[in-house]
Amino acid sequence: MVAFIRFAALAAIGLSYLGIRLRRKKQHSNQTIEEDLSRYEKNQEGLYPWEQDQNDSPNRIEKNAARYVNQARPRRGRW
Repeated sequence: MVAFIRFAALAAIGLSYLGIRLRRKKQHSNQTIEEDLSRYEKNQEGLYPWEQDQNDSPNRIEKNAARYVNQARPRRGRW
């Protein structure tokens, strides 16, 4: 009897998960890329704001600039 209750509970959880997943997939398929970009305006050259300045050469870094150190993740292997 306990096994049947566990099976029924897991089956209900699985079916609800699939239902939610299919519903979200249907919602996301309705959205197009143009709708996402409609909030942004292009400039006179026809570029979006993130496309304007793409020069990432090391020559643009100032000599006295502070070095970026990524501390968002834990350090491993150090005591």
